[in-house]
Amino acid sequence: MNLALGAVFLAILLIAPLITLYFYGTGNHARQMPKVTLIEYFLISAVLSLLLHSLIIWSFDLNVDFKFIFQLLSGQMTKDDFKVYEPILEKYFFDFALYTFLTCCAATVLGLLFQIIATSRRLRMVRYLQRKRGNSKPDKFFGYYNDWWYFFKFNEYSSEFDYFGMEKPIIYIDVIVNTNDLTVLYSGMLLDFVLKEQNLEFIYINGVKKRSFTQKDTNEAITLQEGAEFNLGEPGAGGMMCIPYSNIINLYIRFVVPPKIDRDYVEGATPVSKN
Repeated sequence: MNLALGAVFLAILLIAPLITLYFYGTGNHARQMPKVTLIEYFLISAVLSLLLHSLIIWSFDLNVDFKFIFQLLSGQMTKDDFKVYEPILEKYFFDFALYTFLTCCAATVLGLLFQIIATSRRLRMVRYLQRKRGNSKPDKFFGYYNDWWYFFKFNEYSSEFDYFGMEKPIIYIDVIVNTNDLTVLYSGMLLDFVLKEQNLEFIYINGVKKRSFTQKDTNEAITLQEGAEFNLGEPGAGGMMCIPYSNIINLYIRFVVPPKIDRDYVEGATPVSKN
């Protein structure tokens, strides 16, 4: 029974680092955790817990009864030992409960802080960091897990788009969609997208323009279409179109300077008169 009690106590001590990793890995940059065996999992957790608790005890100069902890974890707590510790067991219990609660709260805040740092738009747009990354996406542990985030936010990782400043560009999508009898080209402004693990599930676009691209006849022959372009909605007029990625043949992404940006700062642009 003593050994079982020590195992419970040890499991509680291992919780804090796992909470940090959990909250760091959640949210819009959620990632698959590395595949490890159960033994490797406990070893990693044990090492992180040892470092964390040692740092806390050293930083706050906590008065810890290491003899009691050793006897509890090793299962060497005898009845005589319990009698010795009985007057202070209640205090030990509540002190440990408070320590665990505060440690878990700190671990949660730490995990969320790491998440904010890893996904900070301002940080990933710092020119020095862009040069250090070679204008490519960062390591997956320090950024978004799904690569589609980089396709739709590439302007934030490359110094090529410095002329945007901190403004968010308008993202236009040209997408070729395959149906049973018709291949259609849709163009519009990207409103949102849905990710699942490493895949793109849906995109939502507004101000959609539609043009027939190819069409099959009764003999399954494919012919090119040069039909007129149809407007399915004006940008900002409300409404959206959802396109599943499973129907998409090809997709082209364009980053456009928002109208409110002074185009005098756009590299290569013709200066605009302010009179």
